[in-house]
Amino acid sequence: MRSSDLSKRLLDRPFKPFRIHLDDGVMIDVREPGMIMVGRSTAILPTRFDKDDEGYPIVTDWQTVALAHIVRFTDLTARQNGKKRRR
Repeated sequence: MRSSDLSKRLLDRPFKPFRIHLDDGVMIDVREPGMIMVGRSTAILPTRFDKDDEGYPIVTDWQTVALAHIVRFTDLTARQNGKKRRR
């Protein structure tokens, strides 16, 4: 995966939450575009959240991932079997 591939997905307007699939089977949900920092060959991805004393989300754990390990993106609005979620 190239840095521009991830950046374009993050800058889509309107933003659509998506899931990043890594080559080791790990999946990371991206619900907000500002939660990822993209570098030339790596990205910093939050993996665990909590809330501060006022109830705002804060990142409590993250990992740096080589962009070469990102296999694909899928929309979070679609189920794994391809059917859309009922609302």
